[in-house]
Amino acid sequence: MSTTADKYSVLYNTTVNFIAGDRVINMSSSDIVSIAYICNYDTMTYPMIRIRIYTDLENIQYLCDKPDEDYVKISFDGNVYMMSDNESPQPVAPAGSMYLYMKCYIENKNIPTSVMDQYKDGIKTKNDLNENIKYPLEIYCYDYDKIHRSKNVVPAIYKNMSLDTIIRDLFSRVQNDPIEIDELDNLTKYEQILLPGLNVMEALAYMEMLYGIHSKGTQVFCDVDKTYVSSIDTTKSVDKVIPIFVTSAKNNTDLVGLRKSTNQLYQMFTLASNVSVITESDIEKTLNGALVTDINYKTGELNSKEYDPSIYDPNLVYQPSKLHPYKNIFVSNMLAAMVNERITRIDVSGVGYDVFTLKNNSRYNLVFESPIRGFDINKMYRASFAVHTFTNMNSDLFIANSTFKMCTN
Repeated sequence: MSTTADKYSVLYNTTVNFIAGDRVINMSSSDIVSIAYICNYDTMTYPMIRIRIYTDLENIQYLCDKPDEDYVKISFDGNVYMMSDNESPQPVAPAGSMYLYMKCYIENKNIPTSVMDQYKDGIKTKNDLNENIKYPLEIYCYDYDKIHRSKNVVPAIYKNMSLDTIIRDLFSRVQNDPIEIDELDNLTKYEQILLPGLNVMEALAYMEMLYGIHSKGTQVFCDVDKTYVSSIDTTKSVDKVIPIFVTSAKNNTDLVGLRKSTNQLYQMFTLASNVSVITESDIEKTLNGALVTDINYKTGELNSKEYDPSIYDPNLVYQPSKLHPYKNIFVSNMLAAMVNERITRIDVSGVGYDVFTLKNNSRYNLVFESPIRGFDINKMYRASFAVHTFTNMNSDLFIANSTFKMCTN
């Protein structure tokens, strides 16, 4: 690989405006330390934005006067830039952009003018604060309206409907955002489904457990642009596969970010030192072994014995794992997928990516310049966690440092 290849990165012209009551605070880009776009796909259903700033005491006083009423407007206007060591970055193509309007959350311990910050070693400090000094503040932002609406109880009875139709109806009652649903593996049309006083997220979990939506499990994530109801099966969504090219550790290139391919697409690159492959530990093998009946050592795939009726002795009475009957034929597949995702995990970091095009239903394929011995590079991976931290380069241009935790099933 040539060390003189053109280097590209996605840079974002970023503005941050806080709304504190009837006052609008326009943040200078030099006051913004970082903006983190946090997507915990496996354990949270909504993204979170963390903003770290150093700003004047006056601005902090306005923000902390009534912190429950603070909102923020954030604009990311992205473009692909050609990077040069000797010249300013030059825009060459459009990239993903995003506009956010979110509610703010500020902890009292982060407020420099609070009682907690007026004492040092038990001794009260002087009352006046130097107004020429900038003070740090950390602010968490979230979509209050979307989360609040999702708490509403949804209809309890559906008759002669498929799960796909029910899911679309549930979300149409609590939000106006567009919804993208991966094709369901369960296409059964049920005579009647009862949802016992649940909100939309609880209702989806209930249907997943009792009926099964996707064969290996379903993931719901209400992103900033739309709601995604996705299968976690990494063999699906092949049309959304994104290759990440990993340069050899022996290569002296500093190529990170993007590279233009022969078909004029911008491909993601990272250094070998930015990739960490984590395999199953001995204790994890022991704990996961209770759910395994057989392992295919050629492919590394396994089968689960949990809920498999064929392994039970019909002459014995067993305590059922569920206290009510269920019609989910995918339970064994779901448990096997959970175990498979713990066998091999990958941590990947990079800089300059087009982050607003990377979604929870995206699939990744790592293409190593020097393949790792014994590592199957042909598998597809999904991100279980991703955080993109935007930092200021210059002239209001921000670049994203991205970190992913990936797994395969």
